Amino acid sequence: MKFSLFFLFLLSGSLLAQQIPPLLTQERLAFCEANLSFEEANQLRLELVALEDYFIERGLLIDKSGVAYKALFQKIVNENDLTFSIDTTFQLLSSVDIEVFRSCYFKMLTPEELSQATIQHYEAFKSISEDSGAEITPSIVAQRIIDNLSEVDFELAFLRISSLYAFYIIASPAIPSLFDVLGSDVIKDIKTIAVSLTEDDQVLLDNQPLKTKDLEQALYDFLIKDPEHRGIEFSTKRKTSYQFYLEINKIFDKVYERLKSDRGVVRKHIFYQEPD
Repeated sequence: MKFSLFFLFLLSGSLLAQQIPPLLTQERLAFCEANLSFEEANQLRLELVALEDYFIERGLLIDKSGVAYKALFQKIVNENDLTFSIDTTFQLLSSVDIEVFRSCYFKMLTPEELSQATIQHYEAFKSISEDSGAEITPSIVAQRIIDNLSEVDFELAFLRISSLYAFYIIASPAIPSLFDVLGSDVIKDIKTIAVSLTEDDQVLLDNQPLKTKDLEQALYDFLIKDPEHRGIEFSTKRKTSYQFYLEINKIFDKVYERLKSDRGVVRKHIFYQEPD
């Protein structure tokens, strides 16, 4: 399941590079201008380079070559999964919203890097994502990637960046990720409290206005009663500022740091809704 979701992210990120000209609408540009500055995009690029170095130190990647990336997919073919842990965090990678990362992907690449995605890549991605009628497993998806993308393809920045970010998501379950979504089997066993952010950067707790300074204690008081079976349901408006979104996520981190101090290791149960 993890790798299948990872692949969907990888595919969407790569197709974004392929389709970048028509995607650069005024609405898209305005969204990215409001939610990810070029300074932040540059910082994300630097953090991804540091993440690649970390993966090499840990032995997940042999080196930074396309051969190493393809070898990692071969490992997934052989083991039918990708399971590893990560014991480091980054300033933006640990907090950037997935939709922002995908939508504003072009800000992390140079025009030359964007131009490297070709129609052959688009055709390869179609073959990789094709439904064969059989149950899709990590091994099947990884084998399709190996069959359709060459070692040279994995030298391209748009593919390496999406791979690195997806691996980071898989290894960091506490990060807002593809796996903690409303409607999943996880949430049915979790009692949640709803945190909503308004368009004018106000906090609603279970639909009641709350001062931002009071949010940490309110969440702590709710979660401490049964942190393993309680969680946070988090939603925003599309016009909520990204800085306020990050500020609230930092409050979540503080709450779980307190819970960890009081109760030991506690898994974060934060369920992120799509903005409306």
